[in-house]
Amino acid sequence: MHWLKWTRLIGIALLAWILWTIDWKRILPTLASLHPAYLLAYVFCFACMAAVRVLRLHLCARRLGFPLRPSESYAATVEPMFMGVVTPGRIGELSRIAHLNQYGMPSSFAIVLSILERIIDLCTLLAIAIGGVVYLFGPARLRPYSFSLIGLPLVLLYLSFPVSGLFTRGIERLTSRFFTALSLPFGDAQGEFWKAVPETVRTTGPLIEALAIVCAALNLCQIYMLSRAFGFAGSRLAICFAYTVSAIMSLLPISPGGLGTREATYIYIMGRQGIGMEQALLFSLLEGVVFGTLCPVVMVAPFWIRSGIRRLVQERTLPDTDVSVNPLVLVFHSIRKRGLSSTAGHIWGELWFDWRFKSETRAPVAVKDLAVNAASKDHAAPYQGASWFLLRRLFRSLIGSGRIDPRTTCLIDFGCGKGRVLLAAAHFEIAKIIGVEFDPQLCATARGNLSRYGGRRGAGNPPLCWEVIHADVVEFDIPSEANLFFLYNPFSGPVLSAVAERIRRACEDPSRRRYVVYVNPVHEEVFRKLGFERTPASDDEVAIYTMETQDVAPPVP
Repeated sequence: MHWLKWTRLIGIALLAWILWTIDWKRILPTLASLHPAYLLAYVFCFACMAAVRVLRLHLCARRLGFPLRPSESYAATVEPMFMGVVTPGRIGELSRIAHLNQYGMPSSFAIVLSILERIIDLCTLLAIAIGGVVYLFGPARLRPYSFSLIGLPLVLLYLSFPVSGLFTRGIERLTSRFFTALSLPFGDAQGEFWKAVPETVRTTGPLIEALAIVCAALNLCQIYMLSRAFGFAGSRLAICFAYTVSAIMSLLPISPGGLGTREATYIYIMGRQGIGMEQALLFSLLEGVVFGTLCPVVMVAPFWIRSGIRRLVQERTLPDTDVSVNPLVLVFHSIRKRGLSSTAGHIWGELWFDWRFKSETRAPVAVKDLAVNAASKDHAAPYQGASWFLLRRLFRSLIGSGRIDPRTTCLIDFGCGKGRVLLAAAHFEIAKIIGVEFDPQLCATARGNLSRYGGRRGAGNPPLCWEVIHADVVEFDIPSEANLFFLYNPFSGPVLSAVAERIRRACEDPSRRRYVVYVNPVHEEVFRKLGFERTPASDDEVAIYTMETQDVAPPVP
């Protein structure tokens, strides 16, 4: 199905053709003639629409029993709104899941609520678009019924929430397809997910639908104000319907972000109202690109500025400690580095892991918060759980390529933190897993996570063999049975050098082949100086070393 990616060229080609055929000399006079008062009214309607969305999320979270502060509701609305503008199909709006989870809402309810909001918004827009199609293209005798075609589906939708089976099946199918398309795991956690579906639909569905209608009405007010700014002489009701039809057309997977398809729809419908091609194009670009991007940026800018000031203050007052990074910046960096599909997989993996393993591994821990006074603390890195998306790919490659046999493998995770790597190893049936951690609180968390996971394994599975050792890694003696060593950039300087030397001595034993997995290998020169060689399975995110250079297994897919 890789050919589907090329269908997006249709929208780009369509937009290129439109830009080629218009008369650019008429664009600047049209811009100069815009009425500023109506443009301000457009912005005011947008702000009102955003406020209704914030209120909707705030009330829904309260009804579900997970109340949010107003600032949290605002942040969980405007940042995903901006992400929706800059991602295809507005998939970025699902980043609201991470916000809600961060503010204390369980992953199951956060996922269901975010998807439910998206579905209801689309259904509301689709209902208005259907009525618009009848009004714009139907026979004259059917035009009076176009508003009935809008109201009837919305009323049926509102009345269907008490009987939530229809929406439960719809969300189930949509979510399953989404996870399958992105090759995301679901596993045993789907039981909790489906338990949250009927409660969320029944409790918040009517409220979401009522306020979705208010948001749609405010969107149409925006279009009305923009049409007044242009001074169009045609039917402004037809222009408002043109917005809903173009919004649905922009969701078709034949253009990035609706570019081309949205403009072509506006040009065709407005042309039927006697509006020129240049004016229709400018109207579409202002509505969908300029104002559609600038307004969310203005609303989310205060949070970016505040987080930037906080980081600046932290850097000045605590120069030697780690500083948190805006999650939105990390998402953009990941999209640029991995692409949208892999980024979605990483985000879902973060939400899925603790949900699936009934663990607590996601919350980071700064170096200054480590409850140790050892000299190694000066060279320690902050705790951050390794990506499940990466760990799954890594273990599948190591096992599938025959480098390790889970039945005879002993894994040691240096600086195991809360035990996420150990849990992942247990998931892939690694025979023995050992974690070494010098912080007692992290050790206790890791032991609790592994104990809960071991207790949940079925009777048919072999007993879980694990050990979390509270010790400084420079004093830890590597057992002879260990053949897989894992490091997620846990330390640097002399600590890393000492550990690498101990691993080198263990790898000199010719009785079995041993591998070193170094995630985020920012200090890989330490291993290169000791004679370790990268295997072909290595990439920019993960370095896999061995003391033997003849490893020619295929790279990580």
